[in-house]
Amino acid sequence: FPLAPVTACIAAGYLLTNRPRVRLFQHHRAKITWVWPNTKAAPRKLKISGMPSKRSERSGSIAVCFHLSARIIHSDLPIAKRSLLRIIDVSVTAPDVHWLKSPHQLDALGAAAGSVFESLQRHFPKASHWHLFYAGPAPGAVKVGQQLNPTMTPPVQLYEYNRAGSPHYEPSLCLTP
Repeated sequence: FPLAPVTACIAAGYLLTNRPRVRLFQHHRAKITWVWPNTKAAPRKLKISGMPSKRSERSGSIAVCFHLSARIIHSDLPIAKRSLLRIIDVSVTAPDVHWLKSPHQLDALGAAAGSVFESLQRHFPKASHWHLFYAGPAPGAVKVGQQLNPTMTPPVQLYEYNRAGSPHYEPSLCLTP
């Protein structure tokens, strides 16, 4: 997956679902290998912010941003802020391109994404769309996509980042039930 667009990786996970057992690997650029390092990666907790404490019956869109390899700047999001019910952030303390060093981190990412998506269904049952922004490694994108339940989530709009573009995030694929 190293050259695949983020959208393709998330969509692949979405189509696979989290039912089959899938082993994901990361290409480690420095060592030019797909083998996970023998040393255990220092745990970096994933922080979830922006989740409300109570249920909302309002209809509208929600943005979910995954900050793993880089920070996603909210002002770069190509959605009118007034049309968003909420922006949810899932992040590591210091995002960088070498974040992923262990399959255990993928498990933690999958658990965090699953928790966020379940909470959104509970807190915003009338949400019309979710907008998913992902800055992270390809296997993480597959893992996040696996957590989207096609029968339970509203349409999920995916985006590709383009540094030279204006806006930087361009809509790509919409995952619909």
